[in-house]
Amino acid sequence: MILNHTNLDFLKSRISEIKSAIFNDLTESPSKFSTCIISSLEVDNLGNIWFLMAKNGRHLQFSDLYFPARLSFYRKGHSFSLNITGRGFIVNNAEAISRIVGLNEVEQKARMDQALLVKVEISSAEYLEWAVRSPKSALKRFWNQLLTWFHLAHKPAPQLAVYSIN
Repeated sequence: MILNHTNLDFLKSRISEIKSAIFNDLTESPSKFSTCIISSLEVDNLGNIWFLMAKNGRHLQFSDLYFPARLSFYRKGHSFSLNITGRGFIVNNAEAISRIVGLNEVEQKARMDQALLVKVEISSAEYLEWAVRSPKSALKRFWNQLLTWFHLAHKPAPQLAVYSIN
């Protein structure tokens, strides 16, 4: 994926607005990472998303250092979601960990015994946006609920706008 300055700035703003995502390891390996909720720490100018995730007692081998990954950013109340796929890397470099996480050496050692610093290189991003419904009065909501109960109301399907940034 070629990220130009405009696309990257757009993705950065959307990721920082939502902040949390569902992380999926897309490998077929039995030792793959379990699905979890992550909170993004930073999106750098190269299009990498940085975050911490729990080790869960996992002992890493060299073959575990990179893997295909998906991040699904969604938050209730926001009129969009963002699905990112890319290559995940486990970062063991103490300098990078210190720069991204921002801890001193002692805190960093204690934290990194329980957590992994991961970066995901963005290879594709799918942005979904839907129309926001205007708030209705209580009487209007009650009337619509009555119509729904008696199957007299026809509800249109939600309108989705799909943008794929490739």
